[in-house]
Amino acid sequence: MTAEVPDIPCVMRNLFGYNIVREVMRVTIGIKMQQTIASAEGVAANLKQFALDTQDQQAKQMFNQLSQTVDNCVTTLQSRLTYIQQQEPQYRQQ
Repeated sequence: MTAEVPDIPCVMRNLFGYNIVREVMRVTIGIKMQQTIASAEGVAANLKQFALDTQDQQAKQMFNQLSQTVDNCVTTLQSRLTYIQQQEPQYRQQ
């Protein structure tokens, strides 16, 4: 006879309580979203700087287009984070 091994979420619920586990997951998602937005903003800033630093017009145009694409991604991510925060206030960073 083999012992049944419980799944990790089950063990975590038994040890910590389901609500605590859900809260930790929510906070983690909110923080990860904020970190992702900050990283993307850094990428956009670097691309803009590359555009300023180059004399090559094709490269300048490419860097500017890429930075605009990343800026659009940042806007989308910020909208998603706002939505999450409105739906689930516990996502807000304390």
